[in-house]
Amino acid sequence: MFSWLKKLSNLSQTNVELQADVLMSTEGDNWLAGFGYKVNWYMIPEYELINKGWSIQDLADAIGLQSQIQMSWNDGVHFGYKYVSTSEKQVYISSPFQGWIYIINSIDSELTLLDEIVANFYAFGSYRVVDFVAWK
Repeated sequence: MFSWLKKLSNLSQTNVELQADVLMSTEGDNWLAGFGYKVNWYMIPEYELINKGWSIQDLADAIGLQSQIQMSWNDGVHFGYKYVSTSEKQVYISSPFQGWIYIINSIDSELTLLDEIVANFYAFGSYRVVDFVAWK
């Protein structure tokens, strides 16, 4: 599992998952959608929010997400891959899952989404068409 990034503080359309359940049932099968290529992602240790006394909503507000809606993990992963425009990104923030919070959104060449928000996180971006790969 991974997460994605983009500086969103002045975007008009972004979304966040606020739902506690991350497991979605699709046609009788329980499964979690995977991701990793052609996106940017972040992983934040859950203790980062606990130490700040923050909820997922507080994280979404700190990032600058607007038009927030609840969605399942699978819907959120697919949602995060969608590219709206250069000024608008769709962003998915998961509920804590095994001690980690995942942020997923369409590809961008910078890994700066959480730089001023939390002290500890992992980030990765890749897009093989233009030979872009970055770790943070």
